[in-house]
Amino acid sequence: MSAQAREIQHTAGRVHMQKGSYLEAVDIFLKALSDFGPHVGLISDIVAVYYLTGRIEDWKVMSGRLEIELSRSEGLLCKISKTKTQIFLGKMFEEQAEVHKALEMYQAAELSADDNVSYRLKAQAQRLRLMSFLGLRLGLPELYRMVSAARAQSSHFEIEFEHSLMLAEVNLFGMESAAGRLISLVEQNELDSADLRLLYVDYVEEALQKEVSLGYLKNLRVRISLEDGDEFEKAIMLMAQNAEFGLSSQDLNKLSTRLPLMGILRLIILQIKRMEPSNLEAELRRRFLFLLESLQSESKNMLLKKWQTSIANAQKRIYFSPHENILCIQEGPQLSIRKGSFAARCMQAFLNQSKIDIETFIQLTFEAEYNESYYDRARVALSRFNNELSAITGLPKSFLITRSAVDLAPGLTIHKL
Repeated sequence: MSAQAREIQHTAGRVHMQKGSYLEAVDIFLKALSDFGPHVGLISDIVAVYYLTGRIEDWKVMSGRLEIELSRSEGLLCKISKTKTQIFLGKMFEEQAEVHKALEMYQAAELSADDNVSYRLKAQAQRLRLMSFLGLRLGLPELYRMVSAARAQSSHFEIEFEHSLMLAEVNLFGMESAAGRLISLVEQNELDSADLRLLYVDYVEEALQKEVSLGYLKNLRVRISLEDGDEFEKAIMLMAQNAEFGLSSQDLNKLSTRLPLMGILRLIILQIKRMEPSNLEAELRRRFLFLLESLQSESKNMLLKKWQTSIANAQKRIYFSPHENILCIQEGPQLSIRKGSFAARCMQAFLNQSKIDIETFIQLTFEAEYNESYYDRARVALSRFNNELSAITGLPKSFLITRSAVDLAPGLTIHKL
């Protein structure tokens, strides 16, 4: 009886939600949650309303509750409900910049869909889109072929397919090919204003990042309304329209209360791209790296790799104080390391040099003769040290190890403080 009563109340709230009456909808949803207990569908709609109304903190809390409820519902949900919830939760992880968790959730959705081809393809389209955004090439061509073939065979337009294919084409074939897809869709009049804005903004962001002309889309610009966009979309379009437009620290502080973390990171990266080296640019880099620290290490490293060229100066100096065992970059954060540790010996070895053969490196850092076991130990130790260093360098890998040598990342030097 309670399940039926909850469903009636949930349906009543969805009527308001579909009309855009979000305050009325969420009041009904929260009452149903209080009266009848949790359910993934109900919590998903509360998450969606919080997201749409910019209630960022409430959205994050309720997203966490949805993750817990989905786990508790294992074995109770039907195949389609489980798949739909996993796809939705994956999108929420993306907005929180937990891109690794999002990819895992999309892969889980593919498995949950099993023999339901339609929902398996929906999950694959989301994974294709996110992999394309992150620049992950392994497996991307095959996934693109599958989604592209499904799109070609379908008589129904689905924005999710077109979105993922456009971003994949940016990586696989180039910006001109992706622009061709977008223009073709517009000419077929299959896009409503919201869908057009979504595709256009994502294309523009890639073009700004790659410093590519937007000339291909000059005829589309007049169809894009700033009034209807959210804060993120408005900022991207203003950047595209005005080379002088910029976001100040105060602007970003305000936006951080209204946009999810991924939106803030994307805007900071584009702002850095538009600036000459300065104290303000250095401040934005520090803000970016600080925000990344809240993420799980896998997600953090994926985003550092994606935006490596934007957040790393062409030349970057690490200053090392052997006496105090402190690492720092001028006007940047500091990192303390333990005296006599692998990290300390590694920094000492690379003072004023950028390459050391593997045998010498093992002798200097482990005080031992080289053998295969020490290579494996060095690889693991450097991986851990690279993760720590990323907080001050903005690089996923400051040290690069091969069977023959250990190198500093291009443009990176170490000097005595």
